[in-house]
Amino acid sequence: MPPRWMILGSLLSVSPLFAETAEDHSHFEVASIRPVDHNVRLSYTGPETGDPGRIMWSRVSLRELISGAYPQYREYGIRISGPSWIDDDYSVTAKVPPGATKNDVDQMLQNLVIERFGLKFHDQISQVQGFELQIGESGFKLTPSTAEVASSPPPGSGAPLTPSPSKLDAQGFPILAGGDFWRSVADRDLGVLRVSFRQCSMNALADMLSGTYTRRTIPVIDKTEIKGLFDFHLLLAAPSHAPLPPRLAAQIPPQSDPEDPAVDLREISGSLEKQTGLRLKAVKVTVRTMVIDSLTRTPTEN
Repeated sequence: MPPRWMILGSLLSVSPLFAETAEDHSHFEVASIRPVDHNVRLSYTGPETGDPGRIMWSRVSLRELISGAYPQYREYGIRISGPSWIDDDYSVTAKVPPGATKNDVDQMLQNLVIERFGLKFHDQISQVQGFELQIGESGFKLTPSTAEVASSPPPGSGAPLTPSPSKLDAQGFPILAGGDFWRSVADRDLGVLRVSFRQCSMNALADMLSGTYTRRTIPVIDKTEIKGLFDFHLLLAAPSHAPLPPRLAAQIPPQSDPEDPAVDLREISGSLEKQTGLRLKAVKVTVRTMVIDSLTRTPTEN
């Protein structure tokens, strides 16, 4: 499934609810935040749904909530550095005041994480180990999508969450429904990841690889200069952090550094090139990082 911080960004795209207004809106009328288990079923309401005046996320990580609150941190390759529990999940319900604009909702989310979680941070520009998505020696193999371009969310921004589990085709790939742009399923018996893409940009593919294989701790930057949107399937080795059955895990030799997620990206580059004509090259990349100075794990009451 696509990363949810991208979904938060798409939910805040312009909607009829957010018509321009002279009124000042800085806070949600009502907002409830509570911790939830990571197995809670994903669902949402909000802009682009039948209930645009009430935002409801059944499960969203604190990292995704923070990145969704700050437009400047929704770009590809930007990271958030904070405590390990920043990936804890929460349910969020909030009532949007009538007449609120897109910028108003951004401010409401920012105030929400500042006031309820005590967020304080600073920016840091640095060079880190990353990967470039490049055209391989065999040449680009994908063909442009012939489907009608979806109007929302914008191409490359990820897929909206759907409350129902993925249906699979005869080869075991997810069947995309509604506004989905990509979706993945892990075959834990075989240790593989099957991913379906629809109207996917190269930026979105790079972000999917970084999010799926490194939880965005290692950036993947699109350097293909390929424009357009593409429909395709990928069959890749499952990420190392995805649990494997004992029988299969016993056959895999331990890594020198089991916490190094870059190993996964190096290992899938060959398979990626065979299927798409694209490869991953390890390079030093310049990244912008939101470094969290202060954050509380338990939100304060409304």
